[in-house]
Amino acid sequence: GGDRIGIVAVDDPLAALHHRAAAWRARFDVLTVGVTGSIAKTSTKEAVAAVLARRFATLRSEGNRNNEVGLPLTVLDLGPEHEALVVEMGMYVGGEIADLARVARPSIGVVTAVQAVHLSRIGTLEAIEQAKGELLEALPADGMAVLNADDPVVRRMGDRTAARSISYGFADDADVRAEAVNSNGLAGMTFTLRTPTGRLAAHVPTLGRLSVHNA
Repeated sequence: GGDRIGIVAVDDPLAALHHRAAAWRARFDVLTVGVTGSIAKTSTKEAVAAVLARRFATLRSEGNRNNEVGLPLTVLDLGPEHEALVVEMGMYVGGEIADLARVARPSIGVVTAVQAVHLSRIGTLEAIEQAKGELLEALPADGMAVLNADDPVVRRMGDRTAARSISYGFADDADVRAEAVNSNGLAGMTFTLRTPTGRLAAHVPTLGRLSVHNA
């Protein structure tokens, strides 16, 4: 009687978790966005999820639940009510983001930056670039790579994907860019958002130019 707990013995618990999460993800047709980068992953993930949640029932990874355990656990929270999924993807060694992408199956991939923040584990900046690019390589041909135009390494990563690419940032040649950025103190930031389809006056309640970049 009472609640019973089932226990399943497997050879490799992490592999089993990934397999189970990937099978669960395959049941759902959800717009899925993966966010990776050396910095601003969590804040960018939150900005993406906040925008999508205005129109879609959106599941996001909580906090920085971005690793080989946290991401599949997030995917397992998917339900029939969800229309969009936004996941953060972290890495310490090569191959991890490819593994996470096989579980989450993103159609949109965002790369925020490639900087020397994991060098003690992965060795070189080139290795970091290679690892972050695994997200782009996982995108389907009808997907979208969203690349930071202000990071010289990221802006050249479009050739890593079969998907089409769009760039964002403050750079004059960014496809989506912020202009006329102004601080309104504790009221947040205002700016002009320029996109391929026109301009929009925008406001974010967060502080600083970085928050505008994330938005």
